[in-house]
Amino acid sequence: MPASDDPNAAALSYVSKIYNGQTPTSVRTGGNLPTGSFVAAMPDGAFITFRPAGQASRLTLDSTASVDINEATINALNGGDPLKLKFPRK
Repeated sequence: MPASDDPNAAALSYVSKIYNGQTPTSVRTGGNLPTGSFVAAMPDGAFITFRPAGQASRLTLDSTASVDINEATINALNGGDPLKLKFPRK
């Protein structure tokens, strides 16, 4: 994704667009999720995970937010894996 001054805001804006007018059936926070992260379960069966900058894996820069989309059609197009999008800081 393009770099921005606020990776978290850019990622959350993207998430609101991919909700595509749907309301999540559930949103999970806490537990084993990194601070500030959430997993939204969508009515169409997709799961959308948001991780703010500094809360992704050690392989992701601390200045980068991430969004994962886990949905059957997308996974099939992506070699069976969820789509992982990175939102870096300028």
